[in-house]
Amino acid sequence: MTQRLYIDGSEILITPNLEHIIRVLLSHENGPAAVRGKAIWIDAACIDQDNTKEKEQQIPLMGQIYRQAIRALMWLGDAEGHADWAMMCMSDPDFCFAASTLNKIRRSPTADEIRLELIMEEDLETRSYWTRVWIGQEMTLPRNDPLILCGRHCVAWSCYVNLLQWLPDHRGVYPEVADLWDDVKASIPRGISSRSSWMHRVFREAYMDLGAEKMNLAAVLNFTSFLGASNPRDYIHGSMGIVRPEDARLVIPTYSKSVTEVFKEAFRIVWLFDPNPSIALKGLSFHHVEGSPDGLPSWAPDLSNQILPGLLEDRAGDRLRGNPRVGRATWQSPTWPTFDGDILLFEAVEFDEVEKIETVDFNHGWRPT
Repeated sequence: MTQRLYIDGSEILITPNLEHIIRVLLSHENGPAAVRGKAIWIDAACIDQDNTKEKEQQIPLMGQIYRQAIRALMWLGDAEGHADWAMMCMSDPDFCFAASTLNKIRRSPTADEIRLELIMEEDLETRSYWTRVWIGQEMTLPRNDPLILCGRHCVAWSCYVNLLQWLPDHRGVYPEVADLWDDVKASIPRGISSRSSWMHRVFREAYMDLGAEKMNLAAVLNFTSFLGASNPRDYIHGSMGIVRPEDARLVIPTYSKSVTEVFKEAFRIVWLFDPNPSIALKGLSFHHVEGSPDGLPSWAPDLSNQILPGLLEDRAGDRLRGNPRVGRATWQSPTWPTFDGDILLFEAVEFDEVEKIETVDFNHGWRPT
């Protein structure tokens, strides 16, 4: 079911969800200065989603559009019941200041602080918004702190992620209030605990620290691969605004090619132009599963079937910040990989031939007793 939106006399069809967002923005109570009277870019309204050619033309412009934006508006959805209460708490400067003192003065959390932590992890952090590949550039590129909107409340992104850092993330952090924790938890509908926004925080901070020129294609794909895309091609196209210019200009957005071709072209760039591709792609799984794009070669990871273990350390932290453990290798190949069609070729050094394989007893016959 679609709704009608009229802009300058022109009619476009939009989803009921987008209509709801627009109505909330036009009647927003807590953040009128940040929303009212401002020009708002909405992808679904500004780009014809059914026009492939228009989408291909717009994708290279997305980085410029978001960099020129004053701030991004992050719509989590409706705030009902517990979520509405949580957003009101986060909008209260006194509550936020008190939460910031938890670790500084080593006091025990209050019932409201425990309640907010549980609602954030079991409701707000599990919203589908955090899983969209396109939000990477939405929250990374704008100049100012993004605003999180949920229902009729809004809160600054920095306040939101700081609260997640300040508040206790599990029952055992403050054993003295374990019973209080259990009582509060029993009053909240049980859900799956998550901290989905943490990865976005790490990436935004890394981007701001390192600058756009350090965001090579491999580093960005390591980050966006844990997100979701209705069209698998968007695992590549949806992050081009973040990628450094010399890599981004090599990727030509296209929806007419197969997913296999789009993945191959992107990872061919990584193998050919990254100074150490095997390290750059360390965080990605090269395992292809049932449902992976047909004909995808073994050197091209299937971005639509990646797994999460080790992600926060290997992909966002160490890889982007240049930790020596994964950012450098003790020996690097002196030659660049090459391609023969879809075959990835490496040059190697042959030291010798193995003539005989035997078991070597390094303990000289001694065995532990």
